[in-house]
Amino acid sequence: MLPLWAPLWLDLQYSSPSLLLIVGLFFTVTTILSRLFVNRVAMERPSITVFDPKPSIAQDMNILRNPFTLILDDQQPREGQLENGVTIKITGDKPFRLTSYWGVNISKFHQSLKKDWSEMRQLIREGSFLAENCLQSSKPEEIEPPIGESITRHIVSENPITSEMLGTSPRACYPLIIILSINDDDSLDDQTTTIKDQLNKPSTSKGNGNNRKLKDEIVCLTSILHIRDDICPMDSNIITQLTKLRYGNVYNLQSLFTPGATVDETSKSVTVCVICQDATISRALLPCRHACICCECYGLIDKCPLCRSYIRSFFFIQQANQPEQSTESTAQSSDSSVDPTKPKPRKRFGFLSLW
Repeated sequence: MLPLWAPLWLDLQYSSPSLLLIVGLFFTVTTILSRLFVNRVAMERPSITVFDPKPSIAQDMNILRNPFTLILDDQQPREGQLENGVTIKITGDKPFRLTSYWGVNISKFHQSLKKDWSEMRQLIREGSFLAENCLQSSKPEEIEPPIGESITRHIVSENPITSEMLGTSPRACYPLIIILSINDDDSLDDQTTTIKDQLNKPSTSKGNGNNRKLKDEIVCLTSILHIRDDICPMDSNIITQLTKLRYGNVYNLQSLFTPGATVDETSKSVTVCVICQDATISRALLPCRHACICCECYGLIDKCPLCRSYIRSFFFIQQANQPEQSTESTAQSSDSSVDPTKPKPRKRFGFLSLW
């Protein structure tokens, strides 16, 4: 018994080649369309990853003045061993205490650094801060810094410390921690306690600005140092520096990165946007902290042009210039129905899509 498609096959044998070509094209096009349709229906989500638009409102930032600086002496060889110690240079604009701690337990240290400032200050005075969580600690040294001059100190352990005492890599303790803390008077305790209570209430008085400045005062600079030894032969250096606020959190002291400055016609050093090379830099990107673009170019990119990391937020390092402000005001006035605080829609490219 012949199959149902046999007559059609026999008919095609005696037909012209043009008919065979038409039938072949028909089946080919049908197969392609069916595959495209099936694949599109079975796709549960688009093949393009759409990122949320980055914020168009600057992150609220407060400018804090750090009263301390601590750096390693450039004249001292960085390959010094544990027994040789390190030489540091310090500057300060108010009286402070210098304390050093060797072989500090990492987890215990970060827990102790979160203590209330009045309690932490008292422990530093008594010499009992981190006493149970380190191998050795120094007595607090009262320093009255000269204005505009640096102080040199050589930090060395009283008793010899070996690399075996610090443990193998990765270590559970920091080799050396140096703490610079302000030497404020006990008479401030009652005053600052009252201010702390006032900060928890709604601000209705003009004096709240001064209270907040006192609240955000940096009272402590903690420098964590690595000291070269046989187990960790990396050169001695400052691993990180942490700042503690009087009634706030502990923050990592980070640098703000800017591109190289250019010189204009008036021989003044200026920095311009790395993208347009015209407008003045006005925004610092987060979390990379690169200050490299202007307000107009910020709306055109999703990644930092210097390190290619995604932009999560930003803050102003200076107000935008007048042309940028006038351009933004014109754009907002052209469509009064658009909320200026809402992020603008961004163009995205993909397969068979453009929006």
